[in-house]
Amino acid sequence: MVVSIMPRSVFCACRFCSPCLRRSHHGPCLKKQFLVDEDFEQADPGPALAAALERPGGQAQAIRLLKGLVDRNLDPLKYIDDEKLSRIVRIGRRFDESVDLTRPDFGAEGWSTGIADESRLWFAHRVDSKALALHVVLVHDIAGVDAVRAAAGYCSAGHFQRHSGDVKACKVLAQTVDSLLWNQVRAVSDDVVQVDLVNALDEPIGAIMLMIHPEPEGSVDFPAVSPPPARSARHSSVGKQCVTFTPLPGGSLRMHVAARICFSEERALSEISQASSESVARLLRPLLVWPKRFGDFVLEHRDELAQEEAFSPQAPFYAVCRGYLEGHAGTRRSSLHKWGYMFNGEKIN
Repeated sequence: MVVSIMPRSVFCACRFCSPCLRRSHHGPCLKKQFLVDEDFEQADPGPALAAALERPGGQAQAIRLLKGLVDRNLDPLKYIDDEKLSRIVRIGRRFDESVDLTRPDFGAEGWSTGIADESRLWFAHRVDSKALALHVVLVHDIAGVDAVRAAAGYCSAGHFQRHSGDVKACKVLAQTVDSLLWNQVRAVSDDVVQVDLVNALDEPIGAIMLMIHPEPEGSVDFPAVSPPPARSARHSSVGKQCVTFTPLPGGSLRMHVAARICFSEERALSEISQASSESVARLLRPLLVWPKRFGDFVLEHRDELAQEEAFSPQAPFYAVCRGYLEGHAGTRRSSLHKWGYMFNGEKIN
């Protein structure tokens, strides 16, 4: 196996060695991760890897176990087939990208922060001139609804129009326990997007992650599904997105919404980079008001969404996540919160 195909989560996640710095462009502000005994309590983690891939919400553990096999110079293909290996590598890469998208180093150069007057949520933005993109992160707390119910609310295609007024229709093209392929029709675009559900409650990020990425030509994870004919051109300006739901005390949650918005002209980005936070907030108003609308939606329909949580095709995933919230699962891996992903102020040469 060629190690270079592995995502950072698999072969290295320290973020301060030279290769990680080149890949992530992060400063040396994070400790190195250390794996806990549970991941390698067996002499051979291969069977555990195969089991994790079959278990709802087992992607994060599968990534760690795959790293364990690579570290021991063991061939994963002895335990899983090439298709499953390719999928977990894709999930690992998306996981790395989503963590970087939702939890960037806001102290790095170029980040500006502000409070949206209308919705009163905190937001940050950064212009990426090289990629002709605007990176936006929003943070909003929702009281009275837990993280699992909120995830079920977002992943219910039939309810999507209730909280996203620009979406005229949201149709499920294909789905599994932890992945969905949607066709979303908007006034200005007709998009095919994939949503990957990741149970990262016992990971350093401590959240349920919804990794959202456009698949205009169809998804490699659903090779038998062809995108339907587009009613209008598929030219959405929003690239990769990620929504995370972090549990808060009292059955509430903190939601992070991150998006990379693409621009066709460098001049427009240059104007944004020089604009005040108030001006940027006006430009991003449709995005900034959505978290509150979503919060109102899940509060109003939380009883109805309980049916989605219990009986949708993703119900096994939600059940695993609820077990983590209620303390019936994940306790043996609680030390993963000490992995690293923590600021320590150490200077690393």
